[in-house]
Amino acid sequence: MFRKCFVLTGMAQDKYSKYNRVIIHRKSIVLSKKWTVFERLGALTHIEQRLGQFESSLKSVNTEVSGLKKKIDEFESSASFTSEKLDEISKNSKDFSDRIQKISKGTESIRSENIALKANIRGLKEEMENVKERQIELQARSMRENLIFHGIDESAEGEVEDCEEKLKHFIQDKLQVTKTMEFHRVHRLGKRQPGKTRGMIAKFVNYKDRELVRRSAFTALRGNEDRNIGVNEQFPREINERRKRLWPHYKSAKSQGKRAHLAYDKLYVDGTLFRIEPEISADDPLAQDQEDEMDVIVAPDEQNVHVNSSRLSATAPVFSPRNDTVYIGQNVNRGSRGGRGRGRGQPRGRVAGRRR
Repeated sequence: MFRKCFVLTGMAQDKYSKYNRVIIHRKSIVLSKKWTVFERLGALTHIEQRLGQFESSLKSVNTEVSGLKKKIDEFESSASFTSEKLDEISKNSKDFSDRIQKISKGTESIRSENIALKANIRGLKEEMENVKERQIELQARSMRENLIFHGIDESAEGEVEDCEEKLKHFIQDKLQVTKTMEFHRVHRLGKRQPGKTRGMIAKFVNYKDRELVRRSAFTALRGNEDRNIGVNEQFPREINERRKRLWPHYKSAKSQGKRAHLAYDKLYVDGTLFRIEPEISADDPLAQDQEDEMDVIVAPDEQNVHVNSSRLSATAPVFSPRNDTVYIGQNVNRGSRGGRGRGRGQPRGRVAGRRR
């Protein structure tokens, strides 16, 4: 009995042990699952923290996006305003372009009219130059019988002076001309000046008598030490200016042993004619503005020789035979003083053409 009870008790213990093991196994499984749940809960907490951070970042991004959207709206408004301004500028530019085209057409019309006016002015100017040249020629013809005498003593102021008688004595005594000359008129030139002897101008009745006196003066006054005594031909102011500009070239040709002759406003060098081109008035609208004009003589070998018209100094040109006319360059008429008698720069006291 006792033994039987013992056996039963042992069987109960085995069952109880198995039961405990099962219980422990199940509890361990439950604990394992709980632990897994706890781990997942921890992960969820971490995720929740990350979500919180993400939410904060998202709020910041939303704020920035809102700012960007506001700026985009402002930019769109500005772009719209700029577009309107550009449209306005484009319209104004088109209007301005149309105005420029109208002005350009008007300018072309004015330019055409200006060209026509210049052509008319040029024609009138040429006609005036021709008239002026004819007037100068007529004036020169009226002076053909005239000679200007320098160095004849002048009576004191207030005394009656017989200019014709004094001139006749001068011609006989100084020029050794015995023929009695006849004059239309003889008188002094200009106003009386203290300490200066005025020149005397005479208009001969006979041109041959005038030439006889001029040629006699060429011989009689050669080598005369008194430089105040002399005889000159009378020319208009314009002719005197041209002769003044031709004179350095005349002397240069003479120094080179050339046959040079200065007649009227023409220079002949070994048969070649040199002339001054027509003068250009300073107020001529067609004249080129030149501050320092230089006379240019075109030598036959095509060399340019510059002459300063104010000093009458020249670089000696090389003259060689040539059949055509050579012109000395244009000069602007600055209204220099001139008139009857000796022009500015024309050597005084000798007949034109003789040794000076």
